[in-house]
Amino acid sequence: IATSDDFWDILFPNVCRPKLVNMSRADNNAEELSWQDRVPRATWRGTDRGAVNWFTGFDLDGLHGTRSLRQIVKDSSSSEFADVKFLEDDLTDSSVAASDPNFIPMDHSARQWRYLLDIPGNGYSGSLKQKLTSDALVLPVQQQIQGIASPLHEHFYAGLQDKRHVLLVECDEDACDVDKKVQFASANDAAARQTVEHANSYMARFDHYSLCYTWRLLQLYSDLLRYPLEDEPRNRNPTVRVHRYAPQHLPTRAEEEAWREACLQDMDNHSV
Repeated sequence: IATSDDFWDILFPNVCRPKLVNMSRADNNAEELSWQDRVPRATWRGTDRGAVNWFTGFDLDGLHGTRSLRQIVKDSSSSEFADVKFLEDDLTDSSVAASDPNFIPMDHSARQWRYLLDIPGNGYSGSLKQKLTSDALVLPVQQQIQGIASPLHEHFYAGLQDKRHVLLVECDEDACDVDKKVQFASANDAAARQTVEHANSYMARFDHYSLCYTWRLLQLYSDLLRYPLEDEPRNRNPTVRVHRYAPQHLPTRAEEEAWREACLQDMDNHSV
């Protein structure tokens, strides 16, 4: 949308993913292992290529001036408490990652491991919400470097609380406390399982929250418009198609007000 002339001063966050990816369950209850039978370590599989997938001509060895967060997680965790491995990857061929000998499908890891590490990519973690629907404890990784960088906060983090919905792994520029957090979770097994239940409850209301967020986003951005609205889009590029969809339901004023109040209350209750 940000590249369209009709929205030249509006940059929308990615609000379509919840329906497409985030609301699908990670385990599907197939071959579910009991908590005690699960692997008592934290697992993660992924790549460290980032933007390299989208461009050619990058020097992989010189891409990062310092170690990436994912590499720090791998280097600072022990095999006793974590199973972290990188995969070969090719954005144009999904079979490359899937054929890597270290590949583990997310639904498999969600069913058979107790703990799932979640490491954000260049911008955010697209799989976080799927992991929160599983019966495994999610350990999101957060890096804080004093005076240099602070964690990226996405709208779908709102309401997530450490030790209530997740168990946060903290990192600096040298190391992460993955081992320490896995040991903590193992020593507090009942609390860890209750945290999983809270995460599932959080996700049960996430669809409604996402709709509220999108509504509020459009409402606030509409106040910033600095050009007159037109019945027809200004973009006359013959290669651009504009699709118009009739609304499924036009709310009454009372319905609109009830929606507004419910959304604002929900966002206020679950924003921390």
